[in-house]
Amino acid sequence: AMADLLGPDTRVSSPAEDTAPESDDAALVDTTVLEDMCRFLAPEQVEEVLARLADDLQGAAAATQAGLEAGDVDAVVRPVHSIKGLVGSFGAHALADCARELENAARDGELDALLADEARLQRLVAATLDHFASLRTESPHA
Repeated sequence: AMADLLGPDTRVSSPAEDTAPESDDAALVDTTVLEDMCRFLAPEQVEEVLARLADDLQGAAAATQAGLEAGDVDAVVRPVHSIKGLVGSFGAHALADCARELENAARDGELDALLADEARLQRLVAATLDHFASLRTESPHA
């Protein structure tokens, strides 16, 4: 059942694999986390969890962007913390690491560092969302 959900070409990655900005998006997610989840949930539940993850991630990414556009460092702390927790729980280590770095910069009041890494955050959010969307559409139960 997990092979059906993940598809034949999904690779397992380590947290350090996304060091280059143009890294392979398929390496963004450690699929063993999803494999563990699928042992305990029905396919419909996995689909629902991934759909909620996508919605929550999009909302947090939009809130992060809005805070940065307003130059409000304090408004960035909560959504990047949310991103870190959301995706870290699903094995998306590259995005979780980026969000952790941004959270630290926000807590330290480093607006320039936040603005410099915004594009990387948004690229990783988009790549991670695409990756999870592909898992959902590859599932025969979706």
